[in-house]
Amino acid sequence: MLDIIISILFCIIESLIRGTVANIASPLLSVYDTMSNKLSSAFSAALCIVGGPGPLEPHLPHRDRAILVTGTSAGIGRQAAWALASQGYTVFAGVRKLREGQELRHEFLNAQFRENIVAGPCPIGEIIPVVLEVTDKMSILTAKNTIENVLRGRGGKLVGVINVAGLIFLSPLETTDSSEVRRIFDVNFFGVLDVARTFLPLLKKSRGRIVNVGSAASFLVAPAAGIYSASKSAIGSATEALRMELANSHVGVSLIEPGAIRTRAWDVAVNTLPKYNADLQNGTAGASSGIGSDGVYTKATAEPFQIGEQDAIGPDGNDYPRKERKYSVDFAQCHLGCTNSGNGDGAQVCNRDASFGIFSHETVNSKNTDGTNDKHISGGAGNLQTANGKKPKKSKRGGARPAPIRASYGKHQPEAEPKCPILICPSSPRSPVGTLAESEQNATILWYAPLFNRLEIAYKAGILLAFPPKHVTQHVEHALMSRFPRDRYLAGADAKIADAILTFVPQKIVELAIRWFLW
Repeated sequence: MLDIIISILFCIIESLIRGTVANIASPLLSVYDTMSNKLSSAFSAALCIVGGPGPLEPHLPHRDRAILVTGTSAGIGRQAAWALASQGYTVFAGVRKLREGQELRHEFLNAQFRENIVAGPCPIGEIIPVVLEVTDKMSILTAKNTIENVLRGRGGKLVGVINVAGLIFLSPLETTDSSEVRRIFDVNFFGVLDVARTFLPLLKKSRGRIVNVGSAASFLVAPAAGIYSASKSAIGSATEALRMELANSHVGVSLIEPGAIRTRAWDVAVNTLPKYNADLQNGTAGASSGIGSDGVYTKATAEPFQIGEQDAIGPDGNDYPRKERKYSVDFAQCHLGCTNSGNGDGAQVCNRDASFGIFSHETVNSKNTDGTNDKHISGGAGNLQTANGKKPKKSKRGGARPAPIRASYGKHQPEAEPKCPILICPSSPRSPVGTLAESEQNATILWYAPLFNRLEIAYKAGILLAFPPKHVTQHVEHALMSRFPRDRYLAGADAKIADAILTFVPQKIVELAIRWFLW
């Protein structure tokens, strides 16, 4: 009964917060943004009189003036395409799948048809879907050719490019695979640059505008969001440089940094984080280090945990680079066994009998591929298996010596049987049996489990305070139509508050507050 009452109270509080944001805070913020943008333009105009930058050519809505918007499948990009077409522009909606663009076009046409019936005829623009994958240069060039052909037939011109397409990752830097880092930079940074540079010749002819959508995360960094923040910070710096480089070409370049905006990415995070946390606790998350805005778990890195040809761990537990160590250990798999240390500290140690079977006292000579000879340890293979799962080969001296697994000491022989080189055992509800790479990888991923539990709470609270995407499109319209667009726009109340706090509060205090709340 108590649970039911708590659930009802929570729903009431949630409805009150959403209603306050939608009906009070959002309209007030729209008024504030409108006045702020007008004051900024007036200040820039006054500065122009005394020798400041001159005005840019305004591009007021008209069907002959076209805008390219990337990432229009959902969220800010979809809202921006809809708003600009409603103003009267011809909008080329960049989508990864043509079906999504066609759905947007049909929804827009049906909405405008109903509005014309109610309010009477009014000039409207058009949405034309274009397949555009920002990470594929050939796709970008194909989209450019398509847009040029359409505009040539209509006698129109491209006056703006709005870069919205992006990815969001919640994944710690330590455990995220390098391929995932490159993937988010390919979309959030290189994709934006490639699109801007490809369409720049058309924008120079029309003296158009480039608007890049960044994020407040570029200056308000949080744990697990470092990769995303780095990509958005990079595009912020590139936007600033591009604006100065194109000033003499009369092409305006602006940056919009949204805070908490209610988009599909937030919904995905709120729905996926509980599942990911449950999978972490149950040991079913696999080799994943976090989640992405596409709802897919990010791939965890194996690089710090794998022992390959060039590096190895010796029987004393130390790492020895191949060129420097006096002995080498190349192995494929080790079956571990972990027990409590008995010190009362909850730590675990590896069992003595879990040591590598290749460590014994008998040696045999083996010829390397380069013609040199090594002394190989033989005997005591135990549960050891080779990389291909086959039984270790028998050496001439009778001991078991797996062919791809070598422990070569040269003239230096171990004085005593070495201990198990595995120093850390995972404290996990799953069985500790596995490879060295898996054990250390799982232990490191589980180390960040409390962080993701806090992130789940933060996102559930944040989505209640998130503002609608119209606060971003409001700045997009000003950046396109004003003679004096702003260099940088902050969308959302939290982005403005965070920027003001970071201006006056030392960075150390901000970091302590974030760590206290999340970590």
